[in-house]
Order: sequence, then structure tokens, then C-alpha cells
Amino acid sequence: MKNEILKDLNELLSIKSLPSKAEKNAPFGKQMRQTLDWFLNKAKEYGLKTHDGDGYYGWAELGNNDKNAPMFAILAHLDVVGVNESEWSVPPFVLTQKDNYLYGRGVVDNKGPAVVALHILKKLKEDSIQLKHRIRLICGCNEESGSACLKQYAKVDEIPSFSMVPDADFPCINSEKGIMHFTVSCDLDEDFKQSIVYLSFGDKSALNVIPDTARIVVNGEDIIFKGVAGHAMKPDKGDNASWKAFEYLAQFSPLAEKVFELFCNKDAKKLLDIDYSDEQSGILTMSLNHGEVINDKLYLSFDMRLPISADKDEVLKRIEKAFSCTTKIINYKHNLFIDKNSPLVQTFLRVYENVTGEKLPPVQTGGGTYARELPNAVAFGPTFPNIETHIHDKDERISKENFDKWFDIYYKAILELDKISMRNEK
Repeated sequence: MKNEILKDLNELLSIKSLPSKAEKNAPFGKQMRQTLDWFLNKAKEYGLKTHDGDGYYGWAELGNNDKNAPMFAILAHLDVVGVNESEWSVPPFVLTQKDNYLYGRGVVDNKGPAVVALHILKKLKEDSIQLKHRIRLICGCNEESGSACLKQYAKVDEIPSFSMVPDADFPCINSEKGIMHFTVSCDLDEDFKQSIVYLSFGDKSALNVIPDTARIVVNGEDIIFKGVAGHAMKPDKGDNASWKAFEYLAQFSPLAEKVFELFCNKDAKKLLDIDYSDEQSGILTMSLNHGEVINDKLYLSFDMRLPISADKDEVLKRIEKAFSCTTKIINYKHNLFIDKNSPLVQTFLRVYENVTGEKLPPVQTGGGTYARELPNAVAFGPTFPNIETHIHDKDERISKENFDKWFDIYYKAILELDKISMRNEK
């Protein structure tokens, strides 16, 4: 089956699943509509029942022919974050096999797991495996930009009894931090207005990406600063170009100097008095990921990951006090915490141990997954412990060895989840 899986993955990776202008039946643009159509057509080809959620999402279903049978879901997404193609060592929208790795934008986050899950349903159907309940692979089209797709699903479609989300880390995630994207704004000082005529970095529509480029024009000099992109849930893994820009600008403006001192260093949380942490969900993280000047005002937008102990409103009050600014929340996702002894968490830990031989506890993450969008959902893989996959960065990849493990792990997890449902119903 592996060649067929890789063929499908290559086809899916070749579609640039990036958001664009909304159109009829394509709320996230033509490319996402094309991506969703690929998934639905492929699922039909494999004999699965399908449904198009008006371009927001689609699903493929297998299992008990009784429509009243219980249903659990696999939640994956088909959209990806953007790329700077010049920085990749391979073409980002092609599946490339190199040095025992598979490369491509979305190979891990999240098209690879989606294709593997689709082929698991195909395999279960071909082998006539009798299931107690229906299995629904739900693929959304807007996970990277707010999860409007799954929010729409929750409004209009059947809610699963529970869900598995292959979009985080193994052995499984039982704690996800709150995610807040917000903007601070303030008036420019006179020095800033006289010296700095242009400032721009990051993409406001993708605040979960650390900016790898910042551009300024100061005293007639056009300067570009380069960094390394990365996922905002782990700001220390990237090299934020905005920090370099403000370090340079600090010599020209008291405001720029204050931005550099308060936001562009590893002690920022302490200086702002927002250094929250707790045992259940970990530490607060913050990343300055977009900035621009409009009409004599400076606008800075941040990605912040909040532990359970941090109240979002109190955090913003403390930033306003320290920086003398106005704040505005762009979007917010609440924390998710599931007890490590829950049946779902224990099942995933057991399956992971059985396949890999590693007995590990559940982990915390700053990442946000679909697990927040539907009840009784837990993120399970696909990234293995201490393995760097470069999601949201150049050269996203997974080793062939670990890619092969996905099928075994998720296949066995589905069968075990079927047993959980039966036990709970007795």
C-alpha cells in the first residue's frame, strides 16, 4: 500500500492549499476548494461515504451501516501555512524523497496524516472489518487561520462521541495552552516619524508563524533583516527577524527602543510582569509576529500561548500598563485539559507503547489543534518525541521510518477506540 499512499500524498501536496478570496461554495478560496474536492473525490473512489460541508470541510465515513450507530471521528486539516520557496532545499509543493526523508509543505502538518487516515479507512473497508460504530474522517480547510471550518461543522453536523486528532505530538496531548492573537497600538514619537518612514514584518493573517524577514526604511536607507521562520508555539526555535529590526531602530527612536527592551528579548515576560506558568499546562510564551506603521501609529501583533493560570484580560492590562498602549484581541482559543487517566488518553498511551516499545506520559503543548473545537477530543501524534519536523518552517519533513509507523499506530488506535465505545456502552 505504501506506493499508493505516497502517490496520493504527492497529488495532495502539489495543490497549494493556501487561503484566498472567498467565492461561492469556496469560503477559503479556489485553492482550498480544489484541495477539498481532491479529498472528497479520492474518498468516493475508495468506496467511502462522503459529504461536502459547503466548502468549509468535508468528511469520509466508514463503518456500521446503521445510521444510528455511534460515530467517532478523526480530525485532520488540508490547509497549510505559506512558504518562502527560495529558502527551501527542495520544491515545497512536491513530495520529495531525499536522504531517507519525505519533504513537502504539509507532509506532517497535516496532509500526510490525513492521507494515511484515508488509506486506513480504505484498508478497513477492503478487509471487511466489522466495526461497532461509524468512523468519520473530517478534513477542515481553515485550521491554520482560526478553525472556522470546524466551528461551522460543530454548528451544522453530527457531533462525534469522541475524536482523535493526528496534528500534534506522540504519545498524546492532554493539555493545550490557550492561544491569543492580539494587537497593541500606540502613537509614534517625533523621532520615529522623522527617521523611520517604513516598517513591515510578518503576515497578519498567519500570526502563528515567526517572521523570517523584516524590512525598514530609515533615513533614506532601505534595510532587510533575515531570520528563521518557525511555529509560534515554540518561539525559541525560530530566529525572529523583528527583534533584529528593532535592535537597529532603537538608536533612532525612544519608542523603538522601548519596543526592543520590552518585547524583543527572552526576559520580556518578566519585564511585562506576565511570567505565568503552572504544572498542568507549562509556561506562557509570546512572539512578536507582525508589525506596520499606519497614519502615525505603530501596530504590533503577537501570538501568545497562555497556561491555565494566566487570565487573558489581566495579561493585556499588564502589557498596557508597561507599554502605555491600547490592546485589541484578534482571536482567542481557550485552554484544553484532559485528565491523564481518561479512557481516551490511556488508550493512546497504550497503543503508542505497543507499537513503539516506548512507555511515556502524556505531554503538554503550546500548539492549538482541532481538539478544542469538538468535545472529547485528544491530539495523538504525528510528531515523535525529540524529532524536529520543521513544521511552519522551510524543509518540513518526516523520516521514512517514522512515516511508516503512522499507519500501524493509527490503524491499531482505531480498533482500540472501537473497543472503548463498546465498553462505555455496556
